[in-house]
Amino acid sequence: MAAFRALLATSVLAAGIGSASGSHGAVLGPRAIGAVRFGTAKPAAVAALTRLLGTPSWRGPNTGCSPRYTEVEWGDLAVEFRSGRLSGWRYLAGGLTSPAGKPYAAATSATPRLATAKDVTLGTLLTRVRTDYGTLKLVGTSRWQAPNGLVFRDDAKTSASRHRRVVEIKVGVCGDF
Repeated sequence: MAAFRALLATSVLAAGIGSASGSHGAVLGPRAIGAVRFGTAKPAAVAALTRLLGTPSWRGPNTGCSPRYTEVEWGDLAVEFRSGRLSGWRYLAGGLTSPAGKPYAAATSATPRLATAKDVTLGTLLTRVRTDYGTLKLVGTSRWQAPNGLVFRDDAKTSASRHRRVVEIKVGVCGDF
């Protein structure tokens, strides 16, 4: 795990997007992404996130929800807007475009490299999430909600939760896809 954290820190700093401690404000939070808070108008939010993360990889409607929902993606980070305001985000290994039934990409290849304020990112062991966030509430198949509202989905590759790894972190998004 120490090697993974060192790799994460090196990758994040090399990418110029700060660290989980928020030195550049690119922390995935329960009501913001870095300093870009929920409720921010879409043009301002996209401009600020573009400065942090680079050019978006995709923009368009959220086809699983009503027309008032749109998304902007930066690789494996999908940022959701409801009625033109930032309302949530989803950080998903393999991104939203992974075909159903196909395994998601390795968590270590996720881009951009982001983490929560407690340094939880894709690939983190679920046991560590429990240690860092305390009691997690089961909110669906392999989905766990922390007291602050963040939802962590594990890979469910084993019945022993101590070996499960985080493949998705999200908050405030419509739908569960």
